[in-house]
Amino acid sequence: MNEWHVCCIGRTAKKPKNPITRKQEEIQKQAESVISKEFGMSKNARALTSGQAARYCYVTSDTIVNWIKAKCLPAQRTMGGQYRILIDDLRHFMFRHGMNTELLDDEFEARTYCWETYIHERKKNGVVTDPCEDCLVRKSLAFNCFVLRAVLPDRHWLCSQCRDCEYHQKWHDEETELE
Repeated sequence: MNEWHVCCIGRTAKKPKNPITRKQEEIQKQAESVISKEFGMSKNARALTSGQAARYCYVTSDTIVNWIKAKCLPAQRTMGGQYRILIDDLRHFMFRHGMNTELLDDEFEARTYCWETYIHERKKNGVVTDPCEDCLVRKSLAFNCFVLRAVLPDRHWLCSQCRDCEYHQKWHDEETELE
């Protein structure tokens, strides 16, 4: 039925694309368009190559691969054998190992936890102790510290009032827009 032959000029005719494949490509393009609009970046930009991740950690791509192989940094492997690191995974890895995440956060507008917002500032100022170590917000890994504070007003809070807080000012309006 699908017989391929040499056309009159002597070249092999190209096999036309399967209509199902075209439909799948259309669906994929639509999905990528939605992701791009929703997250402000392409689907492929949400995962980094080892070289891209190395730039944020100020190391070589070989070091990133070593961390992946040692199961310290989560990554996925492509069909071609390359590694891809999700931005959130890289960010958590960097934070756990005391690396500065400001460049990564600025470029991808990643949402930080409230205690992470000030940790680099405290380190710059020579503060070794972490006042947020025993904080309920940190222990519960809550993004919305201002919500917990409103729900538990009698609890002792180490941080300033929400109205004076840079984190609150940055994220509170966004959260109320989502509600």
